[in-house]
Amino acid sequence: MIFENPLERFEPSDLDIQRVCEMLGLQPDAFHAAAGAEQRLAALRSKDSIDVEACPGSGKTTLLVTKLALLAEKWAYRTRGVCVLSHTNVARREIEKRLGATAQGRALLSYPHFVGTIHSFVNEFVALPHLRSEGKPVDVIDDELVLEWRWQQLPRNIRFGLESRYGHTGTPEQVLRIKSLNLDFSHISAPHTATYAALKKSTLESIEAGWYCHDEMLLIAKAFVDSSDQVRDAVRERFPVLFLDEVQDTDAEQTALIHMLFAEGEPTVIQQRFGDSNQAIFQDSSEEHGEAAANTFPIEDRKIIIPDSYRFGQSIADLASPLAVNPVAMVGRGTNDADQRKENAIFLFEPEHAAQVPIAFANYLRKIFCEKELEAGDFVVVGAVHKRIDDAPINHRPKTLGHYWTDYDPAIGSREPKPKTFIQYVHAGYRLSAESGDASACVEKIAEAFLRAIKRAAPDLSISLRKRKHRQMLELIGEEDQLRAEYLKLVRCLAIERKGIEPEVWKMQTAPTIEKVVKALATGAEGLAKFLIPSGPAEDAKQPKAPKDNHMRISVDGSPDINLRFGSIHSVKGETHTGTLVVDTYRSAHHLKKLKNWLTGEKRHGDGQNTTQHARMRLHYVAATRPRYLLCLAMRQDAVPERDQQQLKDFGWAVALVNPDGNFDWI
Repeated sequence: MIFENPLERFEPSDLDIQRVCEMLGLQPDAFHAAAGAEQRLAALRSKDSIDVEACPGSGKTTLLVTKLALLAEKWAYRTRGVCVLSHTNVARREIEKRLGATAQGRALLSYPHFVGTIHSFVNEFVALPHLRSEGKPVDVIDDELVLEWRWQQLPRNIRFGLESRYGHTGTPEQVLRIKSLNLDFSHISAPHTATYAALKKSTLESIEAGWYCHDEMLLIAKAFVDSSDQVRDAVRERFPVLFLDEVQDTDAEQTALIHMLFAEGEPTVIQQRFGDSNQAIFQDSSEEHGEAAANTFPIEDRKIIIPDSYRFGQSIADLASPLAVNPVAMVGRGTNDADQRKENAIFLFEPEHAAQVPIAFANYLRKIFCEKELEAGDFVVVGAVHKRIDDAPINHRPKTLGHYWTDYDPAIGSREPKPKTFIQYVHAGYRLSAESGDASACVEKIAEAFLRAIKRAAPDLSISLRKRKHRQMLELIGEEDQLRAEYLKLVRCLAIERKGIEPEVWKMQTAPTIEKVVKALATGAEGLAKFLIPSGPAEDAKQPKAPKDNHMRISVDGSPDINLRFGSIHSVKGETHTGTLVVDTYRSAHHLKKLKNWLTGEKRHGDGQNTTQHARMRLHYVAATRPRYLLCLAMRQDAVPERDQQQLKDFGWAVALVNPDGNFDWI
């Protein structure tokens, strides 16, 4: 199979670039006038396989979307397309949103092109066609639902033994996620044991019923590609150009499969990959395979480095750069530091005063931002560990974001929320609607909650993997006019009027209506009562008083309210904030304490550090490069003795001590 380079005649002129920039809502000279434009123009015009290593705030996604829009104008094939893959749905939605702003860009969102996540591409073009050609059912592709179903099929004594060994939290994830298609569980139990037999039986039964976890589809796809060159040839014939966004976050299995499909053997396709190896936080970098996957990008002889950040000035660039595992000479071009009144600060506190840290941050914001800036700004509090832990030894505290604000809900604080209860789906919908400005995001989350409850009660019920969730609910309800009316009324009450989660309304109207709809569409209602609890885990005694969105609102008489948004570091990757507070959290050790020598400038980059420290550095490099104007950290006071306090100040930090009342004193 031989085909021409589809980019061979791709030669956009300066006028072409300026015209497309205007269509995308950019300045006409966005890629010409700015300092450091040479590397961006080189990537924009390249016809070959390249790796674009772009620092935070460099406009990487803008560069990618502009190139795609230019390419769409020149695309000459009717049955061959451009393949654009991203690691997360968030990145995929951002690309789709920007492409959809122009007629040329919208052309790339339909046949013969593909824009989507790696998982969705593998499912659509490799795994699902293979399974269906062999007559095997595919009904559910969902980690949480599938693992829970497998767990419930295990005998009670087996579950008890596994929980005793692995703990009550996350046991299904640890023991039932398969690592190979031969369903080998010898890493859990010896093959001759009853536990091994039960694990294999439960997993096999779910697969025979068409229930799969996401990564299992990758295993199936890899086995299929291994067995037939025709799969690889068909993919390359259809997609002669591959754009891969956030490439640093692909894990080893994804990287290997993409290589097999697009690059192994001849002919290869044109690959243009975009990412930042210092922001590889969506893989488990504490494992050797995760570290190896991060190190496959960029390839030295085809990399283009974009070190210029248009998000922040040089002061933040200087403070964040030491945390980069791989050396980077980051240039802050986002603000003129000489004109800034902002001062990056580290807040020190006693463990028992952790809850006062956000208040101290808010008080600091009032001192340096005007009222208009406070109203318009986006002020965010992030931490590496955000899962709820109700108790922890004093030497581990603060362990999670919840120790800084007890109302923080981790179920809706992730980049891709994974709610456990119906009301958490509603809260996640509120957050997504706030971000998108579209109530349909909340409607979809409510419908997803209904479908999850129905699927739990009726595992044999077929639910489409492709259709929108709300549409599927209406199709399931069918001609039952009264049931349809009750469902739509509830959706309107929850998503539009936002009254359905008030305690009395939930108890008297919302929960009974949910139960009625689910029972009408499923034969049973197993686990429904637990799913309908009116609060999150470990909060059963509380009643929600208002829609949760993980925004902490701090009021002071005579001053504007301060709105602090809380979330995990993973949840804010790719965002730009007015000001960011990075709080210390604990996993094996307090993260910022372990990074103290990098915060003082005494150490730089990751040479000689283990993979755990590399993972810690990457996470906090991402966190430290979110703000446009103000970067603050919060650490326990006992982690920073006087000598280190002076070093921090010498390196460019202001240092303050948080008081029990939420005020602070400069040190």
